[in-house]
Amino acid sequence: MTNVYLPVYFETLLIMWKLVKAPDGDYYTLALPRWDEPMHCFSVADVGAAVSSILNSPEEFIGKAMGLSAEALTTQQYADVLSKRLGKEVRDAKISPVAYGKLVFSVAKELADMFHCFQMKPDHDVKLTHCLNPEVKSFSQFILENLAAFKDV
Repeated sequence: MTNVYLPVYFETLLIMWKLVKAPDGDYYTLALPRWDEPMHCFSVADVGAAVSSILNSPEEFIGKAMGLSAEALTTQQYADVLSKRLGKEVRDAKISPVAYGKLVFSVAKELADMFHCFQMKPDHDVKLTHCLNPEVKSFSQFILENLAAFKDV
């Protein structure tokens, strides 16, 4: 058996963590309940190639557990990439998992619990992921390829 642990997908930003315009309208906020801990992420589109590489080398990976990741950035670093790519200021909303879990929307508690688990620092290996899939996208590349999803920003 081989275990593959997946991080948060970049695509989640397009669905769950949409940018919110600040009350004064001068900037946007990104609410990832992380504090200053880096968060491992990568694109759903990059999973297949990495897993295929694992399956094509069973002698190397049988009995192992590995976490995949394109990169690990803090919420502010994700916000900085968004600012650069979108040409709009994006800031870290600075929300804790506890406060996030108290928000009123359908999966807030589940997402907060997920982020709490991430604070336990499960092993994710950026270098291994890039070896398994040399074409893995960075967050910056992902945003550039998905600019249309931010047309309202």
